[in-house]
Amino acid sequence: MTTMPYPQEVREMVARTLLELGARRPHLLRETILIDRGRYLGRSYRLGRLQAVWYVEAGLLRFFDAKRRILRTINLFEETVPHRMAA
Repeated sequence: MTTMPYPQEVREMVARTLLELGARRPHLLRETILIDRGRYLGRSYRLGRLQAVWYVEAGLLRFFDAKRRILRTINLFEETVPHRMAA
């Protein structure tokens, strides 16, 4: 069974990765919720000229440069630790 990470966990992972890719000032991270025809698709994050997109259904987090070239892809289903469920 795969579990979806919490938005705060993804936000922290995005900020860390964007810093690794050369972005500065993580407190300026802008986040946008992506919706198409009333359906939640994911989230977009921007910091300076770098961008990340969380494709929720696919469980992928992709990082892009200013020319929309993919810099890195993270499979969130493999990278995150499952959450504990209350009994």
